[in-house]
Amino acid sequence: MKKIMVIDDTPDFMAFMAMLLENEDYRASIRSTGEGIFSLVKKQKPDLIILDLVLPDINGIEVLHLLREDPETRHIPAIVSTAALERVQQAREFLEAQHIEVLEKPYGLDELVGAVRRAIGFAGGQDPTATAGSRPVPDNSWRRFKRTGVSISEQQATSSWRGGSVA
Repeated sequence: MKKIMVIDDTPDFMAFMAMLLENEDYRASIRSTGEGIFSLVKKQKPDLIILDLVLPDINGIEVLHLLREDPETRHIPAIVSTAALERVQQAREFLEAQHIEVLEKPYGLDELVGAVRRAIGFAGGQDPTATAGSRPVPDNSWRRFKRTGVSISEQQATSSWRGGSVA
């Protein structure tokens, strides 16, 4: 099972993201700050890092630069998950050179799963568009998660995953 580390400062978003990734047969670990992230990455050795650019204690671009400078972590693919598009524009050249995909919040489950498969496939030398053996993607009507302060319960999300609806 592939391990994915999610670093984001919004607890509801992180929990929701972890649940979605685990439904896709990935093992997710979540962090809300950059504190201690480098030793944790070296210890856990994730197959992918999904990172917000706006963290309370460090800029996500700085995290990416530091990860790329270290021989133990430079090979780990990353996806930027952010609403801070001005920071993306400032770091565009670096992100493109490092093959780091950017997901603009809010985004859908199909966008997330596609980006994860491309990132892990790219790093593993596999066809990044291959989807053999994947689970079907559920109905698109509930997939958008916005920073509205409204949280979705695991029961609601599981119900939605099986074709129910979230009110």
